[in-house]
Amino acid sequence: MHCFGARVELPKAWPDPPSPMSFSTLRDIEACPRRWGLRNATYSQFENANGYPSLPNVAGLRGSVIHRAIEKVIRRAKSNSGDDFHRRASTVLRDAGGLSEIIRGCVEEVLSWYAENPRADNLCNSVRLSQEFSGQIRVAVQQALQNLSELQFPSIAMSAHKHSSRESSHRVLSQGVHVEVSLNGPEDWFGKADLMVLSNDGVRIEDFKSGKPKENDVLQMLIYAWLWWRDSARNPNATIAGRLTLKYLNECREIPAPTKLELHELENQVLDRTRKIRKEIHAGDFSANVSTDNCSFCPVRQLCEPYWLTVERQEDSKFFDVEVTVVKVMSPRMWRVIIRKGDSEIESEVALVTGSMPGTKEFEGSVVRILDARISTPMEEQSDVGTVLRIGRMSEIHTVIPS
Repeated sequence: MHCFGARVELPKAWPDPPSPMSFSTLRDIEACPRRWGLRNATYSQFENANGYPSLPNVAGLRGSVIHRAIEKVIRRAKSNSGDDFHRRASTVLRDAGGLSEIIRGCVEEVLSWYAENPRADNLCNSVRLSQEFSGQIRVAVQQALQNLSELQFPSIAMSAHKHSSRESSHRVLSQGVHVEVSLNGPEDWFGKADLMVLSNDGVRIEDFKSGKPKENDVLQMLIYAWLWWRDSARNPNATIAGRLTLKYLNECREIPAPTKLELHELENQVLDRTRKIRKEIHAGDFSANVSTDNCSFCPVRQLCEPYWLTVERQEDSKFFDVEVTVVKVMSPRMWRVIIRKGDSEIESEVALVTGSMPGTKEFEGSVVRILDARISTPMEEQSDVGTVLRIGRMSEIHTVIPS
């Protein structure tokens, strides 16, 4: 369902400074403190939720399923015999009923995270029925497994972790192949490396990326190397990782391994940034960085007043976020509205909103914010209408409560 009737409200309580801190959290807060604050705040209408209900996207779901499928294959391969990963993985796939069966299970596991989230219903149902979605995941997982074909399993790894499917974050990491390795650093820093290989040749860290290369990918890998170096529980000898690899779908990138001096410098930079962020949040500074990059796919932009004071329709855009006053509920599939900009109404822009919407008269006179409405041209008989806004499968409607 759409988020019909979900209220636009200020947080009941803003969040405390993040703890633990991770690379993704650091990047998210620095990009837009208000977005992070709104996502993690407490709301009177969602008191039992952990922050504002999240809005997943296809790319994020796809990446989660890809990582989960790769992790499952590697974990199961560790219990098979032989040093060759390709042979071990082939046995895993055969025993599981094929790669498609593993992917199907991983899709359901990831979608189960959103089982109680009404904002995710439409997307989750669409993903379940999408052969294109599953096909893209299959290609990505096959490519990732092919990139791992040279992976060798030291014999010492065979019996080290039979009793547990998850790596303990409080145990020295032994020689072998390890997936989803939790790493802890100073000042409550945390990270999780996709793959670590410890052998007589040294320590290797690998990260799988389902999207295009990004500038921050290299920094993320360096932070994993720093956390590994500083994690006294997993790495009591403070061994430095000698090889860092980013594995994209169509290429592998080797990152020069940092020296001890470079790790010290990175630590100072990261912790300075962390302290600055925590100090600002503790002081209640949740400023908004309004920009196309930050706002286009922001999951809480319906709550952000600075965004609605500046949002404009792009001429070449097929979809549009718009605030309107509902003039008349004509039917369950049509509203007559006036488009608003900021705190004012643009009287010349009378519009129609069409689609599957609330048909009750109680919405008349209400101000609502529509996310991702599709813009259409009015028909000839609608001569007094400037725009038609169509509610699609992924559109949302949020009601603005008068202050």
